[in-house]
Amino acid sequence: MGQAIVIDTSLGTCGFSWAEAGVCRFWLPQESEKALLLQMGTPTAMGELPGWVVELGERVRRHLEGELDHFRDVRLDFTRVSDFATRAYGRLREVGPGQTTTYGALARSMGQPAAARALGQAMAANPWPLLVPCHRVLAARGALGGFSAQGGTSFKERLLAVEGVTWRRQGELFA
Repeated sequence: MGQAIVIDTSLGTCGFSWAEAGVCRFWLPQESEKALLLQMGTPTAMGELPGWVVELGERVRRHLEGELDHFRDVRLDFTRVSDFATRAYGRLREVGPGQTTTYGALARSMGQPAAARALGQAMAANPWPLLVPCHRVLAARGALGGFSAQGGTSFKERLLAVEGVTWRRQGELFA
């Protein structure tokens, strides 16, 4: 899996690992930095970091402070991801900050209208939350839906709020 780095952000400490092919995994904040490091299970990088790694860390920090970034140009290591998930993640990367989609709409955009449940499973297994913005995928009729990252749907709401999407508990989404 290569080396890893932790990034202090306004929403907590994130991390990512990388190899020659690109980013292998991205971790959203956990309940503590210790918990994050345990989950990462990858040695943190020592010495001088590749320039693109330092740049990505800064981009993540700025994004979570409200300087929005689409992250579409970040190289991801897809070697451990199924073909279906690779296609789904590629399509989802087209949904920019401040925009949302639904599982059904994403499935239809892939030409697989019956694949909404499979998309839900792919989003739950997403190795790159934030970089592949699964927080921008909503349930039917705009319901918030689930979120498998630490903090669940309340953290999903925080990510959407950073991007200017406001959620009303009655189930109405507005930007």
